[in-house]
Amino acid sequence: MKNRGISSAVWLGITLCALGHGDVAKASEPAEQREAQGAVGDMRQTSMGLSQFQSLAVLSDQAGRCVQGISAQEAAMELDYGYSMGLISYDAFTWGHYNDYYPVIDRRNNVVAVCKFGASMSLAQFQALAASSDQAGRCVHGIGNLECVAELDYGLSVDLITLAAYHWGISSGYYPVIDRYNRIQAVCGCW
Repeated sequence: MKNRGISSAVWLGITLCALGHGDVAKASEPAEQREAQGAVGDMRQTSMGLSQFQSLAVLSDQAGRCVQGISAQEAAMELDYGYSMGLISYDAFTWGHYNDYYPVIDRRNNVVAVCKFGASMSLAQFQALAASSDQAGRCVHGIGNLECVAELDYGLSVDLITLAAYHWGISSGYYPVIDRYNRIQAVCGCW
């Protein structure tokens, strides 16, 4: 009887380890020892620290990965989700709140960028989105010059684009495609 219980426990431990729910060596250790060392999947082992979060913020901005700002409420939800899932540390979470940054989390729960929320789109971001919108075929038909200027004026007035992006749009003949939620979805050419 006693051997049957031990072999069942070993079988269960091996099965759970094979499914990705633990480590065979750690499964055989006493619970107190595992807790002291930090169990597999412990948030402290997988969380993105503050320095990595800040570095990714700089790299994401330089690479033009943050092309459209989100609202403060949406950013708070992303920060809360990232922290609750153990993707970012508490220090990164609080720094993000105080400095208006949020993690961009993909469908597989990977932090792929760190972006500033509510920020105007910079010239570099505006130009990058113009190039990618053209390549992706998102610009089906252009609008007239008066409509172009009106869209640029609106984008500037609600702080969706910077003054430099506005001037480049005027001189180059590009305008932001702004959806009904005041988000820039593409940058297209005027005709």
